[in-house]
Amino acid sequence: MGRGHTGSTYTWIRRERLEAIGVKPSGVRRFRTIGGKTVGREVGEAVIECLGERATSIVVLLKRMM
Repeated sequence: MGRGHTGSTYTWIRRERLEAIGVKPSGVRRFRTIGGKTVGREVGEAVIECLGERATSIVVLLKRMM
């Protein structure tokens, strides 16, 4: 079974990975879950470089899943 498209415009990455490359939270954004619940998640900006071009992207710092 494949995964469906979430429609997300942000990249969601585990907090530990982002912190390891120096990305820090810069704010909180609210998101609506598939169940209709609204949740707040920390976001930050990551610098991405490819073939000598650099850009920033908003990333969501995922909490560790229990």
